[in-house]
Amino acid sequence: IDGFTVTGGFANGFTSTETGGGGLYCLGRGVGSQCNPTVANVVFSGNKASYHGGALFADGSDGGESSPVVVNAVFTGSAARYNGGGIYSGATNGTSSPQINNVTFYANAAGNGGGGYNDGSGGTSQPVLTNVILWGNAATTSGAQMFNAYAAPTLGFSLVQGGGSG
Repeated sequence: IDGFTVTGGFANGFTSTETGGGGLYCLGRGVGSQCNPTVANVVFSGNKASYHGGALFADGSDGGESSPVVVNAVFTGSAARYNGGGIYSGATNGTSSPQINNVTFYANAAGNGGGGYNDGSGGTSQPVLTNVILWGNAATTSGAQMFNAYAAPTLGFSLVQGGGSG
C-alpha cells in the first residue's frame, strides 16, 4: 500500500472483525497465517473504531502473525473507543510486532493508548518504532501517547511529548 490517504473510515459492526481498524484491518489468525503488508507514504486521518485501532488494527492470534511495516506515514485525528486511537497491535497467542519508521502520531484519542496500544497478552508484541513522533494524543484512562500491556517495544530516535490522560 503506497501513497494513499485513508480518511473517514468507521469500523462499527457487530463482530470482532467489524469493530477494529477504521482505516486498515490486518489479522493473522491461525498457525502460519500472516498479515504483514508494507504501508508507505500514507496518511490515516479521521478514522474511527468502535473497539480497537482507530486507524490501524494489527492482530496476530492463535499462532498467526500481524507485523506490518509502516514507513513515512501520518496518523492524525483518529479514535478508538477502547484501545489504540492511532494503532492497535495485539498478540493473542500469536505475534504482532510492527516496524514503524518515520511516522507521526498526532491528535489521536482512545480509552487507553491515544497514539498507540501494544498488547502482548498471551503472545509476543515487540514493535520497533524508529524516528517516530508521538505528540498531542489523548487517552481517557491511561497512556495518552502509548500504552503497553505485556509488550516490549523498542524506541529509537523518537519524540514523545504532550497529550493527557484521565
